[in-house]
Amino acid sequence: IYNTSSAAISLDGYTLNLFSNKNVSATSSENLTGSIAANSTYVIVTSDSRAVDELKNKADLFSGAVNFNGDDALTLTLDDNVVDSFGQIGADGVWSNGGVTTKDKTLRRKSAITSGRTDSTGAFDPSEQWLQFDKDDFSGLGFHGENNQPEPEPEPEPVTPLECGAAKTLINAIQGEGGDSPLLNTEVELEGIVTADFQGAEQLSGFFITSLDADIDTNPLTSEGVFVYFADTDVNVGDHVRVKGSVAEYFNATQIGDVSQVEVCATGLTTTTTKISLPVTDVADLEAYEGMLVTLEQPLVVTNNYGLGRYGEVDLATERLYQGTQIALPGDAANAVEAENSKKQILLDDGSTKQNLDPIAYPGTGLDAYNTLRLGDTVNTVIGVLGYSFDRYRIHPTVQPTFVATNPRTEAPELHADADLRIASFNVLNYFNGDGQGAGFPTSRGADSEAEFIRQQAKIVSAIVALEADVIGLMEIENDGFDEFSAIASLVNALNDEDSVNNYAFVDFNVNQIGTDQITTALIYRANKVAEVGNAVITTQAPFDYSNRAPIAQSFKSLTTDEVFTVAVAHLKSKGSCGSADGNNADLGDGQACWNEIRVAGANAYADWLNTKPTG
Repeated sequence: IYNTSSAAISLDGYTLNLFSNKNVSATSSENLTGSIAANSTYVIVTSDSRAVDELKNKADLFSGAVNFNGDDALTLTLDDNVVDSFGQIGADGVWSNGGVTTKDKTLRRKSAITSGRTDSTGAFDPSEQWLQFDKDDFSGLGFHGENNQPEPEPEPEPVTPLECGAAKTLINAIQGEGGDSPLLNTEVELEGIVTADFQGAEQLSGFFITSLDADIDTNPLTSEGVFVYFADTDVNVGDHVRVKGSVAEYFNATQIGDVSQVEVCATGLTTTTTKISLPVTDVADLEAYEGMLVTLEQPLVVTNNYGLGRYGEVDLATERLYQGTQIALPGDAANAVEAENSKKQILLDDGSTKQNLDPIAYPGTGLDAYNTLRLGDTVNTVIGVLGYSFDRYRIHPTVQPTFVATNPRTEAPELHADADLRIASFNVLNYFNGDGQGAGFPTSRGADSEAEFIRQQAKIVSAIVALEADVIGLMEIENDGFDEFSAIASLVNALNDEDSVNNYAFVDFNVNQIGTDQITTALIYRANKVAEVGNAVITTQAPFDYSNRAPIAQSFKSLTTDEVFTVAVAHLKSKGSCGSADGNNADLGDGQACWNEIRVAGANAYADWLNTKPTG
């Protein structure tokens, strides 16, 4: 079988069929697998030819489906459609014509034949497509044609080099004044100077260019930069390049895609940055700088680092920003806060499309436990190209920003002068300990291996010990009871191994599982500081029978003052997974996201339950 194309072809769906003794239905079939490389062949020989070295060494497949005589027909089908054939289905007898016969001869396909014979039931003349050689002449096996040689690679289409300085489309014309390019899907040739190179395998697979000085217009609404999605021709910052490609919008960012050619016209050129500042009057104002090399020369504050580890992203703003509902009522007031927040911030993006890179880009020497990037830390200058994706304007730095640790973490919470106890809460983020004996990994929601679990546990234990809290409410711990192999027992044992001064214990609610979820809340305490008083209680009544996890409560007595107090822990329904939320539980666009109704019901029921003094 010969692949005439310049790309590999999968054999999935192809079947070789044998029609012997005038049968009109296949008497033997072979479903093919694998693939044929570009301009290459796939050799199938009869099963009883394994001992023939010349055949054995060239075979890709041994099959009974080619165990045919010169009077049998063969077809090659793709999804039951004939793509090639030999002989005539339903006919019997040797086929001969023009000095070519199918009896006791070797036949080779003519090199000029580059498509299959699809008429498998019509009269068959072997001389039309085949050349005759002596019987058992295997010298040409594995090659297409009669010359016993591979087909030459097709000559590549001639490429006319791009002419630097010829007529071109200006970058500002490509960008236009609005969000989308007025030249969308148009093939263009453009020129510019490379301002940022992100062609690496873990980067954006392209580069940014800015207009030549002579091409810059006077319209403040049109950007002079654009991203070129192309990595096959290596370019460097400062190269003057000419690009041939099509204008595209990728996640609402104008770019040049389907690039066929890039010509480097000159090297070593310099460009200037364009100053921008925050806050902007309108977020849409940044569209005028999309793709350009920009600089922010003002103090900016780290206001969100949630995406730092996974995506290499950090939110920078003129000040620490808070969720709208943190400082305003849901609805118009909260949405107004969010609208103002959006004008004050920009996303710093490491220019990579990969996740969980190591090292993490920020701060400059790589993020680790001793080199953190905290909310409130500052940076005074940011230089990079302005991009847009996932509904956010973002700067891909061309110069590593220098962060200043202006919000150092305290060593431990400070105890109020009038207090003798600390109470805290802590989310252990799916702490699952396998079977509690070193096996049982991967777990359903936690660590994939014991090694990963040990690493997770070490971090949690270190943080909890540093809290110096006497009672701690936990969230997202495995809901597997309270025996010696349970997750809560494992955590408390690890705390006591780490802290030789204090004696950690857990509240045993004397059930195999709290509620129905895989995770639960829990209570741990330092038994050298407090003692349990009354009953350890749970409520699973509505609305804690579904979505909201079952709250727990326990009263304690201070061993110093004998004062009794109660600690309760709740974990209400999250704001995510909105797919099945409806009615007042749907996202109403008021800043509270989805499932708010069930959270409110949970909060009210939680308060009502505690008012009954359930611990006694």
